[in-house]
Amino acid sequence: MKHVLIIGPQASGKTLLSNLLIKEKKGEIVSGRLLHMTFTNLEFRNFEFLRKDTETVVFDELPLTLLPEMRRFASYGFNVNKKGEKPFTVSPQLIITCGIPAELLPKWIDQTFKVIDMNGRKPALEVVIALTEAYQERKETNV
Repeated sequence: MKHVLIIGPQASGKTLLSNLLIKEKKGEIVSGRLLHMTFTNLEFRNFEFLRKDTETVVFDELPLTLLPEMRRFASYGFNVNKKGEKPFTVSPQLIITCGIPAELLPKWIDQTFKVIDMNGRKPALEVVIALTEAYQERKETNV
């Protein structure tokens, strides 16, 4: 599983952790709140900020209503249409932060994402191990 969903209450370190992860990779950070307010249907969204070499995309504070779309992007990637360039598809690792409790997550989530619950029940070492494993799996599938 190459994608990560970090859940937990406000001020639990979700955004900090995702920002640390993105610094190690060629990636982009997208505000989930802004995405939700701006686009009602992500299918028509032009992800022109992505590059062909984008390894990771962080969707920070993504609303629960957009998780099904993220599942689709995790499976099929993003179609990118930039002016003056040939359209391409990129399939980066997704790191999503979401402030919802674990009991509200859809049942399919574990099939697509490694879920890390930051509400204090898991020690920090487990979080680091889970993220390292997800990163290693991503590297192995790209070799």
